[in-house]
Amino acid sequence: MRNMLYALFSIIVLTVVFWLVNKARPKTVFCPTCVATILVWLILLLGIYFNIFSADAQLVAILMAISLGAGIERFGPKYGLWWKTLMVVLGVPAVYFLAFEELLTSIYFLLAILFLTAIFNLTFTKKEPGCCD
Repeated sequence: MRNMLYALFSIIVLTVVFWLVNKARPKTVFCPTCVATILVWLILLLGIYFNIFSADAQLVAILMAISLGAGIERFGPKYGLWWKTLMVVLGVPAVYFLAFEELLTSIYFLLAILFLTAIFNLTFTKKEPGCCD
């Protein structure tokens, strides 16, 4: 319970910090909550892998899944329903295995995600008329 409260409080504090950065630098546009969430789960994940501190793997998996969902939502309109479905089907096990310290298995799923996204990117990238023929 304490780990979860620290993580959530950290996300709130970091969201405010990154929101201020966005305000101070208008050309820098990113989602403050997304960056804060990624930073928190990355720190927790490093804590797990390097035994720096105790972190709940389920909490880390939940935070990573939130980031996965945000990424799917962000790029889903570009690639469509099948890409979104594949990202869920491959992303959930990637997150699970990463959070529960099965790095090699997670890497296989992550590589599949990268490969399929590259294929979808090549398939759905539209060329400008008269460009790059």
